[in-house]
Amino acid sequence: WDGVSNWVVDIYVANSALGTATGQSPSDAIDMSTLNTWAGVVPGQHIHFVGLINTALTIGGSGAANRPISLLFEPGADFRAGTWPGGSGLGAISLSGKDWITIDGQGVGLIENTNEGTLNTNSSQSVAIAAAQCNHFTVKNLNISNMYVRTDPTDFNRFGEGIDITDGSYILVQGCNLYNAETLLTYTYNTGSHTNVAFLQNNVVSGSHCIQVATAALNAYLQDVLIESNNIPDNLQWDSPIGTGSPLHLDLTILFNEAKVAGTNVDSGCMSNVVIRANHYGPHCGLNNTAEIFFDVYFPDTFVDIKMYNNFLSSTNPWKDSLINLNIATRGLIANNTLIGFPQPNPADGGASPAIKTGFGVTLLNNMFDYTSTELDISSVPTVGFSSDYELYNRFYNGGTGAFAVTNNPFNPSSPVLVTIGTWFPYANAAGWDLNSTWPYPFRPVLDANYVPLPGVTNGVGAGTNLTVYGITNDINGFVRPASGNWTIGAFQGTNAPQPPAITVQPANVTTLTNTTASFTLTAVGDPTLYYQWQFTNGVAVTNWNQSASWTTNSGTAQTNWF
Repeated sequence: WDGVSNWVVDIYVANSALGTATGQSPSDAIDMSTLNTWAGVVPGQHIHFVGLINTALTIGGSGAANRPISLLFEPGADFRAGTWPGGSGLGAISLSGKDWITIDGQGVGLIENTNEGTLNTNSSQSVAIAAAQCNHFTVKNLNISNMYVRTDPTDFNRFGEGIDITDGSYILVQGCNLYNAETLLTYTYNTGSHTNVAFLQNNVVSGSHCIQVATAALNAYLQDVLIESNNIPDNLQWDSPIGTGSPLHLDLTILFNEAKVAGTNVDSGCMSNVVIRANHYGPHCGLNNTAEIFFDVYFPDTFVDIKMYNNFLSSTNPWKDSLINLNIATRGLIANNTLIGFPQPNPADGGASPAIKTGFGVTLLNNMFDYTSTELDISSVPTVGFSSDYELYNRFYNGGTGAFAVTNNPFNPSSPVLVTIGTWFPYANAAGWDLNSTWPYPFRPVLDANYVPLPGVTNGVGAGTNLTVYGITNDINGFVRPASGNWTIGAFQGTNAPQPPAITVQPANVTTLTNTTASFTLTAVGDPTLYYQWQFTNGVAVTNWNQSASWTTNSGTAQTNWF
């Protein structure tokens, strides 16, 4: 409030008050203690952080549709402490039951610990951002580091969280860099039904669970999850010696739903319509891992409508379990992924760990396997509803003749058996699987330095089936795949340049009566998947409306003049 008639839109905040402490400029910033006790933050206000800050913030107000409260990090803004709070919903920035909040690091903002980890004074839970029961909540362009720096492989502490979100709908975390914590980017759904959780274009490095979406609660439901274009290269710092009983199993991405009625095999809760696409996983994944992408699941209807496609997964180590683990699902699809294993001189070097562990209700199509140890593991669950085709299997066991698949059929359902390529194909073909899959023998390079199938390698280029019917249109780099005709196997379609974004039909002006709705629609083309940002004519963005080419709004006096 400016003392006259208007709420001040921009408020500047420092750790300690500066200048006249009016909050109307960086040099006259109010202090964090004032902000923490101030109930006057209202929808549409922008809170600007300046300088070094070592006081935790609890957000005390909510924004509104089209008028979010925005927390903006100015150049040099750094939430820095020896350790930040953790547990009980607390963090460097905490909010509970607040809606329409945006935290924007603007590419320069930082939240960090300086004294938390194995060799530091503090070994405790510490959280950068803790949000509970918040809707329309966005974190973007923010750097978070060192919530817990683990330096000893026998340190079994499960400390440190980067962004910890519990419940709430319309959640977006985009363009953030997160380093060093047991869990780096987490969404947990514990009660009720929630929708629209998106993790896009983040760098997530050095955690036991780098990205996690999870519940173990009864009657909890989540739909519409998008994990796209993230880079998750390394979790070696959280590795532990195998056989030491470490509670830290490593996953670059884990989706966890173990909700069931106690003492029974009755499931409760569901995660549905999950898309994991165009992510880069590995190559530095520790030995003590469950999978690079791991679905922790009891029942087929725990995970419904799962799509994993156009992902690149690689490992510089032999791995303990698998690159992808989706044992059972209702309508699961694993398609057009490129899986690069560890070149092993002999089978004993890496055991018989599968590239993909799967089975009930899951379809595999167009996947590229190269240097993987064992291609498939379908031994742990029935294969009802399982199918695989148009795969390219190359250089398993580095050209050896070792195991190709682990299966409980056709030999003994109670005793999983390793089968060779020569045994697998007759059995699989009889089941209607892998009728169009190939294994180019003698084994040879089939990919170029960028993991695109080499020209002339007919097993890869143009050897995949067309998956447009599944809503897939581009490859991992955004290159357009053919609308008709065969596709190239793996995550990379080719080297054709992506189509630049362009609006082909601009939204038309609309005149309406006050407090009636006005709808605007545009048409745009481009690669990869387009995102949209609607704005007022004064340039103010409509927060949380960036994934649709259409916009409908009530034409109140504060909501006119869109473009």
